[in-house]
Amino acid sequence: MIRYKADAAKRVATGQPFVDLRLPLPDGKELSLSDYACKDKYVLIHFWLSWCNSCRLANSQLVELYQKKYKGKELEIIGISLDKDKTEWVKAIKIDELVWPQMSDLKFWQSEGASLYLINTIPYFILLDKDGKILAKEFDEEEIKKKLAELMLD
Repeated sequence: MIRYKADAAKRVATGQPFVDLRLPLPDGKELSLSDYACKDKYVLIHFWLSWCNSCRLANSQLVELYQKKYKGKELEIIGISLDKDKTEWVKAIKIDELVWPQMSDLKFWQSEGASLYLINTIPYFILLDKDGKILAKEFDEEEIKKKLAELMLD
């Protein structure tokens, strides 16, 4: 188990290529990270839960940042929920007005995404560069703003 976690940590370390993941959208269709990564845009992956207050605050800050600065530019955001309850997950997406793709296998901490990326806290952010390499991870909303401003030269 320790060796598995060590190998997994190396696989998702900063500078490594992203690990692809395919999960359901709220409508049941599936989406892969590879549908967005390596497409000449930065990709911000946001792991969250509908009942997590700090996640919901992060959602509102991301919505504002995206709508005011980065919509239609070189940034895609992908939400990966660790929820168990589809109704609550979908309700949070609607209330928070999340306009970017939302994925979840509704398996809580046993989610494929949480397992692959060793997520043990939320909200959790991973930023991929335009080539799909992990540029940064485990940072907060203020650090996201600074990093995106630096990358987008604004």
